[in-house]
Amino acid sequence: MTNDEQRATNDECRRPRCPAIDHRSALITDHAFPGATPTGRAFVRSDMDRNVGGVDRFLRITLGLTLLLIGYRNREKTAGTLAFIAGSDLLATAVIQRCPINALLGIDTCESSE
Repeated sequence: MTNDEQRATNDECRRPRCPAIDHRSALITDHAFPGATPTGRAFVRSDMDRNVGGVDRFLRITLGLTLLLIGYRNREKTAGTLAFIAGSDLLATAVIQRCPINALLGIDTCESSE
């Protein structure tokens, strides 16, 4: 590789980044989880804090798994499909410990903010 080709390659690597990406990188310092990832960057936390915990979380997991089972057994029917979707939603909100409906209603079932 000649010096001109090397300079052209280096110039391509130094192009300015997209402003949207730079804006997102600013959020990393404000809302970062502790610890670094293998790439050296921290995970960006969403603006919504945890609001599902304790008994609410246990009930969501139990009801979600029950609805998933009912939905799977009745997958040919519309009610089975709806039960599967509802069960998936309940299970997902229990796993990530965030529920947008709880946030809208101002409900927080977590013991303490982590």
